[in-house]
Amino acid sequence: MNKKVSANWKYPIFGKISFPLLLITLLITLKFLDNKVKLLIFWLSNHQITTDFQHQYQVIYITTWIVAIIWIAIALRFSDTFENRQLLKDFIKKNKLFLVEKNNDNQEEIVDSVKMKWFEDDKNIIIRAYKTGGPIDNLLDDTIGNKLQVFIKKEFKNENVGLDYIDYVFEKEKDERLIL
Repeated sequence: MNKKVSANWKYPIFGKISFPLLLITLLITLKFLDNKVKLLIFWLSNHQITTDFQHQYQVIYITTWIVAIIWIAIALRFSDTFENRQLLKDFIKKNKLFLVEKNNDNQEEIVDSVKMKWFEDDKNIIIRAYKTGGPIDNLLDDTIGNKLQVFIKKEFKNENVGLDYIDYVFEKEKDERLIL
């Protein structure tokens, strides 16, 4: 899974909780209508098929519950990660850190974008912007650190420039010690 975020990044479906919640709602509805579903199946088929399908129906029902519960657990586990990535995508879009060209249909299309990644440790949040060696690197100027500070509402600590990246380091928690 690519952890870099660009203007074209899409929130993955397995990170969303809405789908398994919809699935659970459907399962609860089917459970309340269980006898009516079996009766409908009985009307539509002969007795042998109905008996076989009732067993398959129960297996499918239980399996769907298990899949929905696992899906919710995974979505809850990775929700912070995906929310941070969505935050970076919003930052890229709001600050226009991408290049746009018109396609054949005369609609604007993003052709290149700054790529960013979110790291965390105990004390710091590090946002890494990757350089590509192209015209998009000119958009990574000295003001990005301050803009990120305002955007994520954390204190900007410093900027580390590497060969193909720029790290913007932010303090997770402000130092509240008294200086005498």
